[in-house]
Amino acid sequence: MKTLYLDGRGSLEVGLDGPALRVRRPLRADGRYPLPRVGRVVVIGRVKWKPNALEACLCFGRPVMILDNQGRFVRIKFEKANQQYGLARHMGELLGVPRFQQRYRAWYLEVERAEMQRAKTLMMLNCLTSSPCKVWAKICHGQSRRWGMRTGPYYRYLLGIASAQVASFFVSVGMPRNPDVWGKEEFRIFSHFLRLERWRLAVLLEELMRAKRTPPTRHELTAAFEALAEERNRRLGDWCRMILLAMAGLQKRGAPSHLKEARLEKSLS
Repeated sequence: MKTLYLDGRGSLEVGLDGPALRVRRPLRADGRYPLPRVGRVVVIGRVKWKPNALEACLCFGRPVMILDNQGRFVRIKFEKANQQYGLARHMGELLGVPRFQQRYRAWYLEVERAEMQRAKTLMMLNCLTSSPCKVWAKICHGQSRRWGMRTGPYYRYLLGIASAQVASFFVSVGMPRNPDVWGKEEFRIFSHFLRLERWRLAVLLEELMRAKRTPPTRHELTAAFEALAEERNRRLGDWCRMILLAMAGLQKRGAPSHLKEARLEKSLS
């Protein structure tokens, strides 16, 4: 199933046409999107919904992720929360215990180092510092200088749609569907997953710029992001399992295997 992106800059109106969403926009033919084929809906900016359309999304169990017009994640709309929580909520509960916090912290720092090193290698970045903040600043500065553009708006949008996917994934593994009731530890895992993902987003933007040589449009960013959506979901699942192993004291040292796949190492060649 695919993600349906609705960009409010086009004065969109979303209605229901049988078991499908009908998207109307000025001076363009209506779009019809059968809900059984839609995995989730990402709404960017202000979109006019007819009540039965939004209700149909919720009845079909399709999360509606709300971003502002800059692409920043705002909230998720879903059917009423389950009373039974799963994997993600149990991770949050475990992080309330000091010894599990320490093990989780060690896991996170190790994976961030691996993700950072992968990004540096693929982007051919000569940077001796081990500080993630300094490396990230150097990546952004280098891209801005190399491609003659401000990277902030692009990363704001990419992180927004990444937030939507991570939140949707968390809901699928048992996190409460209403982020307002997430605990601080659950928000910590959410924010850490986004920090890990941003290294991948840096590579994605670099690949896109090398291919185009001109600033990408929002549509092109979305297409490049969605091309890796399934791989991203698998990685999120791997991280969840690794966290549980790490907190149980069973996680082996070293970078996770998916960071060593040859196809990823060659993606910028």
